Amino acid sequence: MQGVVNDVALSAMVQAGAAGAFDAVLHSGDFAYDLEDDGGENGNTFMNMIQPIASTYSYTVAPGN
Repeated sequence: MQGVVNDVALSAMVQAGAAGAFDAVLHSGDFAYDLEDDGGENGNTFMNMIQPIASTYSYTVAPGN
């Protein structure tokens, strides 16, 4: 649930991405916690939140921990 309720940088990233500020996005660290909670709705919500960036730019994930 952390990625959904603690999205302190996401709105700024979405705005910057809409302005063409990125060439690519490197998402470092963990974001796969609790995705199956609430019958998968937590995961759906998180993925929908990052969709404006992940569907527009090369979006690469690096493992955390």
